[in-house]
Amino acid sequence: MKVRPPFPLVAIVWDDASTDHGWQHVDEDDTARNLVLTVGFLTREDEHYIYLASTCDEQRNTNSRIKIPRGMVSTRTEVATPRRGNARRSKNADTADSPAGPSESG
Repeated sequence: MKVRPPFPLVAIVWDDASTDHGWQHVDEDDTARNLVLTVGFLTREDEHYIYLASTCDEQRNTNSRIKIPRGMVSTRTEVATPRRGNARRSKNADTADSPAGPSESG
């Protein structure tokens, strides 16, 4: 059975918000960026947010959604999928089409 996703798959690198608690001097504040990678189906975007879903079906139903503020985004890359006609197919679930190759358990 073939499932063709109705949305493009993207990888977003963005600077996630973080919190801290407890007493400390302001000179000890964590000023480092908190870059994270989120991969998902791009379901929509507007001037403020990019909306992704981790799972979708051909009828455009989605699950496990996140909206990422545009101002936090560092990079955005489209990932190949069967929908785009440029993804490679593996012969079984234990063989990955990635630089890592087959899984250890296979």
